[in-house]
Amino acid sequence: MIGQEIAAYIIWDLLPLIIISVFFSLLPFITPPQIQFGVRVGSDLGGSNIIKNMKYEYSLMEVLGISMIILFLTYILGPGIFVELSGIVIFMVYSYFLYGMFRVRVSRIKKNRGISEENDVATAVILQESVKVRKWLVIIPWLIILLPIIAVVADIPVLRSIFYSPVFFQLLSLPIFGTIIMEGIAFLILGVSPFQNSVSPVKNALQMSKFNRMNFYLLILLSSVINMNIVLSNYFLSGINADFYLYFDLLLPSFIVLAILVIGIRYGQVGWKLFPNAKENNQSKGSRDDDKLWIFGVFYYNPEDSSIMVPKRFGFGYTINFGNPISLIITSSILLGAGFLLFFAMGI
Repeated sequence: MIGQEIAAYIIWDLLPLIIISVFFSLLPFITPPQIQFGVRVGSDLGGSNIIKNMKYEYSLMEVLGISMIILFLTYILGPGIFVELSGIVIFMVYSYFLYGMFRVRVSRIKKNRGISEENDVATAVILQESVKVRKWLVIIPWLIILLPIIAVVADIPVLRSIFYSPVFFQLLSLPIFGTIIMEGIAFLILGVSPFQNSVSPVKNALQMSKFNRMNFYLLILLSSVINMNIVLSNYFLSGINADFYLYFDLLLPSFIVLAILVIGIRYGQVGWKLFPNAKENNQSKGSRDDDKLWIFGVFYYNPEDSSIMVPKRFGFGYTINFGNPISLIITSSILLGAGFLLFFAMGI
C-alpha cells in the first residue's frame, strides 16, 4: 500500500514539475543566437563563451532550483496534491525571477560592449509563393471525437457499452472546444510573417515559412493526442484495464513536452537552424526585433504592427501582439471560454 502511494506521489506530484523544469531549462538552447534571454545581442556576442556559459548556468539553476522547491514543500507539507499546485505557482515565480536576473546580466554585457539600438530598421523579405500545407489534416482530431458517437449510433455492442454514458457525452464539449481553439491558432500561425533579422532576411523568411508549417502540424497532432487521451481514458475507467489508467494518463503531458523539445532542438525558435545556404537581398522593412518593442523581453507591444501573433523572443513558439486590440479580444475570449468549461466540467 505504501509503495502504491509513493508511486502515485512520484507520478502525480513530482514528475509534472520535473518535466516542466527540464523543459524551461532548455529554452536558452532553442532561442535564436542573436536573441538571448529576451535581449538582442550582436552576432559576435551571441556566439561568445560568456553567453554560452550563462546558458549552462541558467539550466543548472533551473533544475536545481525546482528540485529544492519540491523537497522543501514535501518536507513542510507532506505528499499531496497541494504540493503540486503550490509547486507550480512557486516554480513559475522562481523561473521568471531567474529569467529576469539573466536578462539583466545580458543587458549589462551588451551595454559594456557598446551594443545598443541595433534594429531600428531591418531588412526583410516576405515570401510571396504559397507554402504547401496539408490543411485537410485538421479533420483527424474531429474523427477521434466522432468515434464514440459513431459507436453508439451504429450500436456496436462492445464500444457502445463503453461510451454510452450521459456524463461522457457531456464531457465531449471539452475536446470540441479545445479542438476549435487549437485549430484556430494553427491557422493563425500559418499567417505569421517572418521574424525579421537584419543580417539574413531571405534565409530568415525561408526558415519562418517552414517553422510555421511545422507548428501547424504540431498543433493538429497535439489536438489529436488530447482527444485520443479523453476517449481512451473513458475506455480504461470503464473497468477494462482500469489499473493501467494511472500510467496511460502520463502519455499526454510526456508526449507534448517531447514533441516540442524535438522540434525546438531540430529547427530552433523561428527555424534558425534551417536553410544555412540561403542567399540575401536588400529589400527593407521595419523590424519587430527592436528591444524597445518587447516589455521585459517577453511581451510584444507594437500598435503599429497589424500582426495578431508573432514568434516569441525567448523560448519556443508564439505570443500575441499586446498592442493589437484584436489579439486581446481573442485571448480574453479563449480564457473566458476555458474558465466557463472548467466550471462546467467541475459541476459534472
